[in-house]
Amino acid sequence: MNLIDVSRPLAAGTACWPGDVPFSFRPGSTIAGGAGVNVGAVETSVHAATHCDAPFHFDDAGATVDRLPLDVFVGPAWVVDVCGAARWVERLAALDFSTAPRVLFRTGGWPDTTRFPAAIPAMEPDLPDWLA
Repeated sequence: MNLIDVSRPLAAGTACWPGDVPFSFRPGSTIAGGAGVNVGAVETSVHAATHCDAPFHFDDAGATVDRLPLDVFVGPAWVVDVCGAARWVERLAALDFSTAPRVLFRTGGWPDTTRFPAAIPAMEPDLPDWLA
């Protein structure tokens, strides 16, 4: 299987949910400072850069991300461009989900990762049921 990393880089200046904790990396011990290894601490919002909103994000009784099976995230997937589309389901109707049971949506909704977008593209409410 050919794996493709679709994550965006996480770095100082990467925007996160407004009012949440921005990304930072704080070096601890460094080789240059006489330590045997370089180590450090990362602090960030879980809503920075590429991430998955677990069911818990929207439902107190929903599963947290650590409870989601890894196979949900790894495997064949369709990449569907929905930039500017009013109805996303129309872009999916012809796909054969038996060959690739996952779908990634290219929304174009966050072109500048240093600024949180003013609006976030949203799928129509009936799409999750259609996909199920």
